Amino acid sequence: MAETNEEIKSNELMIQTKDLRVDYGDTIAVKDLNLEIGKGEIFGLIGPNGAGKSSTIRVLSTLQEPTYGDVFIKGIDVLESPKEIHKILGYMPDLPVVYDDLKVWEFLDLFAHSHLIPKENRLKRVDECIELANLMNKRDVFAGTLSRGMKQRLMLAKTLLHEPEVLLLDEPAGGLD
Repeated sequence: MAETNEEIKSNELMIQTKDLRVDYGDTIAVKDLNLEIGKGEIFGLIGPNGAGKSSTIRVLSTLQEPTYGDVFIKGIDVLESPKEIHKILGYMPDLPVVYDDLKVWEFLDLFAHSHLIPKENRLKRVDECIELANLMNKRDVFAGTLSRGMKQRLMLAKTLLHEPEVLLLDEPAGGLD
């Protein structure tokens, strides 16, 4: 059976919102946002502080429920299937949060383990991500001693560990060196 144009289009969508709204009390942060972002597209939310960019990203990443509206990642309803979303989505917050008492490789290994990357593949994947983030010379350094820019790189490496199909980066260049 042949797919219709609408079915083909929905299969290629990576992110879709329909009438997304996020309120904080009487303040409307996001008002009736409709997005369709296709496979392979790079999309940026640009606007002043308070425009709703981070609120939108938090809803897309399952960290916050919208006031109303529908949100889909690869056709999966974000509200109904957050665990499925976590498998295909990488989210990097605007402020790097690292565990000061773990070395860079240990920090990444912890998160690789949480993503259920098999033990026999984990250290190889950790080193690949350290290399991608240009942190190989910091591999055995305690994460808490890194500069803010280096912590941002470490967070990017963490975000890439499970090879997500969709990346959400909130202020990705903030503090980068």
